[in-house]
Amino acid sequence: MQGGTWYRTSTREVLVVLAAISAVLAVLSARPLLMVVTVGLLLLVHERTGSRPQDPVDVSVETAPIAENEPENGKLTMRLTLKAPISSLAAVTVRYPGADDTSVVTAVQQDCSVSITVPMARTGIRDLGEIAVTTVSDDGLFMTEPMVHRPDRVMVLPQPEHLPHVPTSSSVRGLTGPHRSSKRGSGTEFHDVDVMQRGDRTSTINWRATARRSPDLDQLYVRRTDAQAESDIILMIDSRDDVGREIDLWGSGSAPRPDQRTSLDIARIAGSSLAKAHLDLGDRVGCDDLGRPRPPVPPSAGRRHMVRILYALAMASPYGAPQHRVRPPALPTGARVYLLTTCLDDVAPHMTAQLVSHGHDVIVIDTLPKLSTWGLTQRTQLGWRIVNIEREARLHTIRSLGVDIIAWDQEVPNERLAAIAHATRRTRR
Repeated sequence: MQGGTWYRTSTREVLVVLAAISAVLAVLSARPLLMVVTVGLLLLVHERTGSRPQDPVDVSVETAPIAENEPENGKLTMRLTLKAPISSLAAVTVRYPGADDTSVVTAVQQDCSVSITVPMARTGIRDLGEIAVTTVSDDGLFMTEPMVHRPDRVMVLPQPEHLPHVPTSSSVRGLTGPHRSSKRGSGTEFHDVDVMQRGDRTSTINWRATARRSPDLDQLYVRRTDAQAESDIILMIDSRDDVGREIDLWGSGSAPRPDQRTSLDIARIAGSSLAKAHLDLGDRVGCDDLGRPRPPVPPSAGRRHMVRILYALAMASPYGAPQHRVRPPALPTGARVYLLTTCLDDVAPHMTAQLVSHGHDVIVIDTLPKLSTWGLTQRTQLGWRIVNIEREARLHTIRSLGVDIIAWDQEVPNERLAAIAHATRRTRR
């Protein structure tokens, strides 16, 4: 972005007026020292007289690559590059929504680079506000008009958290995968030793068992193993609402603070953490958005598929009025479903009941952040109490279906997931 043209300031005229005042005072008071000041001011005016610069100031703003825009430290860095035709000073002011204005003054010697750090705990597509730049020459005789630059919006990907133990589906399928299946086939888990039948490979013959049980070699005995299978994991994110910690801002039209996570940010972090943990185990992970009727991310595995999941979670955002889904999406048989929702309406228990009736293992991730009731009036407090009572009733309905609920921002998810994983392994045995 190129700035406006240079224009002359009133500095030269001010120096001339000061020199005239000093000369009059020197004559009236008969003090030679004031005359020396007058001569110095006149010499400064003569020395600083120059032509107006013709080339404008060039301003460019670039953000860090998408891979570095991870709000692990609650900050995001932008790089501002200034190019001026003369030596000057630049006053940079950053206006970021939800934060105080930040100003900095830097010297520009032909070109200059400034790093700007803004608070960023949010994820998804974010607006970086605007940057105002005003340039003044070193002698103060010329300056440019204030230049306002709006950086392009940037996509901040969620940063996955480490989850050592996650539960798999109680039913697995397929003939390959990292999990033990109840079917007989090629695998690593020993099942038993039995008489060789049609279809058994000769490489599975157990010669010690054959020599012990059939000395005359009338029958051959083979070593049978349990087949390996895979588990399907579905992340179902409810992007129909996005609420922050401050209840007073709900429905007010004001944006939440950029240094505080909202419910959708918690859902993105929880979804990315669960996806990474299951993909590291070799599971197939898919993603579906309840807020928009867009094609879901089909279950798959691999490192590149993790990038697809991250982009799908980052793109999830409220769009228009909340849409009610009549039926749940089509899911693989026996898949484990993580429903990431705030439970602020009846869609969560209704969707959970349908998924359980279809035979899916469901875990509800409560994405409501730790709330602050500061600044609430008596009327608003009464409204929040009613909303909270209805929400607790929905959570009780979900628990009555035998579904586990994990409050991601209010408890330690690692311990709850480890307990559920242990219970799942016992059920499968």
